[in-house]
This record gives sequence, C-alpha cells and structure tokens, in this order.
Amino acid sequence: MSDTTLDALIADYMPRLIDAFGLFPDSYEDMSTAEAFERALEDAAETLGEDDVDSENLIHEAGNVTKAARGDLTGERYRMWMRQTLDPILAAREAA
Repeated sequence: MSDTTLDALIADYMPRLIDAFGLFPDSYEDMSTAEAFERALEDAAETLGEDDVDSENLIHEAGNVTKAARGDLTGERYRMWMRQTLDPILAAREAA
C-alpha cells in the first residue's frame, strides 16, 4: 500500500474521528500521518468502555495502521475495514 493511498484514507477519516470522539487535533500535529491516525484510534477507544466492541475494533485497527504504512496490508483490505467497521462507528457517534 503506498503512503499516498494511506494518507488519502487518513485524510478522509481523521477529521471525522476527531470530531466524533471529541479529540484534540493539536495532540497529533507533531506526528507522521500514520502515527497520528494510530494514536487517534487509540484515544477514541479510550473514550469507550473497556468491554465495548467498538473499543476493541478501534484498538485492533490502530495496530494495523503501522502495518499499512509499512505496506504489510493491501489498500483494499484497509478501505474495506474503514467502510465496514469505522464508518458505522463514526456514523453512530455523529448521529448522537
């Protein structure tokens, strides 16, 4: 997966993630794109209960950001996770 593709995916999702979970954008300014998104997913998960399935999904996927940045995951697999798992999580938070 090229960095450009990962950067584009993150650029689409990062603002929604920050807004949906009330995170502070300044917290991620001095990080690489992938590192910032990984940290934001972890921070978002911390706002949820430990037994919340969404929390588990966010924590699990945070670890995959690093793999995606190294090219260990295909772009399609990562986009699929975002569509199938992250989109519903964000949509529920945005609707609340």
